[in-house]
Amino acid sequence: MAKAPSNISLAELQALLDEQKNRLADLKKKQTELQKELDEVNQEISVLEGEGKGKRKGRRGRPAGSGGKKKKVRRRRAKNSKPLKAFVTEVLTDNKKGLTLQQVMDKVQKAGYKSKSKNFKNVLYQCLYHNDQFVLDSDKGIYTLK
Repeated sequence: MAKAPSNISLAELQALLDEQKNRLADLKKKQTELQKELDEVNQEISVLEGEGKGKRKGRRGRPAGSGGKKKKVRRRRAKNSKPLKAFVTEVLTDNKKGLTLQQVMDKVQKAGYKSKSKNFKNVLYQCLYHNDQFVLDSDKGIYTLK
């Protein structure tokens, strides 16, 4: 295999070093390929066990490239400087007589609250309903602060 250390020339030593570098590069490439294959197997196992991302228990996902429906793209949550409750409190503080749900929604959005919800009105309603500091006058349909 290798000559005794005292008999190796610089060129031979360089060749051995290059050979080792090439072997290392090949092994790293093989490692990457095997890791990718292992990740795919782990993902399939998770799906079959019912632990796949975004999957319901007991439901199998479609194999990649099988056609059918497009994969659902998850939307990222909008980032706001403060929570919705703080925006609503601020809006209702400025309007002592109270506002309807639609008016609160418009003013909160004008104040800079961002939402990617398809039904922001329902999100706002849930915020108003589940917080004791907001009161609904059911006759007039107006929300005020407690």
